[in-house]
Amino acid sequence: MADIFLSYAEEDRERARQIADLLELCGWSVWWDRKVPAGKTWRQVLEESIHSMRCMVVLWSHSSIESRWVYEEAEEGYLANKLLPALIERVKPPLELRSIQAADLIAWDGSAEAPEFHQLLSSLESMLGKPGAAPPAPLETEKKHTTTPKQKATSSRALAIGLCVIFVASLLYIGRSQRDDYREAVSTSLTSEQEAPSIEQQPEKTESPSSGKQVRNYSQTATPANSVKSPKKSCEDIIARAQLSEPLSEKDKLFLQQECRKK
Repeated sequence: MADIFLSYAEEDRERARQIADLLELCGWSVWWDRKVPAGKTWRQVLEESIHSMRCMVVLWSHSSIESRWVYEEAEEGYLANKLLPALIERVKPPLELRSIQAADLIAWDGSAEAPEFHQLLSSLESMLGKPGAAPPAPLETEKKHTTTPKQKATSSRALAIGLCVIFVASLLYIGRSQRDDYREAVSTSLTSEQEAPSIEQQPEKTESPSSGKQVRNYSQTATPANSVKSPKKSCEDIIARAQLSEPLSEKDKLFLQQECRKK
């Protein structure tokens, strides 16, 4: 990773070399010699260098303000808040980049003791710190905690999915509890119904010993449970619906508990 990305027009290569050499003598690493390694394109090398830089120094001249490549590089540095322009000729930088104060190297004689070069060094130290120093801690903290819109959207979707899963699990738990209650009520009703036989009064004819006439005598005889048709039919319907886990109304539940157990 280079500390400084030096952007310049090819016509200003010698001036760029002088600046790069002095900056490296001061202790900073400078990417300026635009050589493309084998197996890579110029665009790949440029993007990697811009991504890893800590500062971009753009040399504005009559040639560089007309260069599309220099303009694109300067725009990348501006968007990353790492741009440090320097004037090597009396020109006006592009309008959208003109708001940043530029170091004045127009009258620089090329020496390291010149005040113009010290002005550039002072600007670099205010942005990068002393040569060889690590990036300031606040910049690292800001980078760590910066959240992109895509990451925010992903977190929101994950939260929504989690809430939906919890809601569905709650509904399933409630439905299972209600179904178990219905089955327990039905099982109790069936047990009570099987143990309690249906009894009805059957008339029995007997002869009176005194008169010789037949007299009806009522006694309790056990009859099949289905002799009471109307309640029995209702009980069977309600029990069948409960076994199929169909919801029962409060009226049906009351009828199941009172009438069906009697029968």
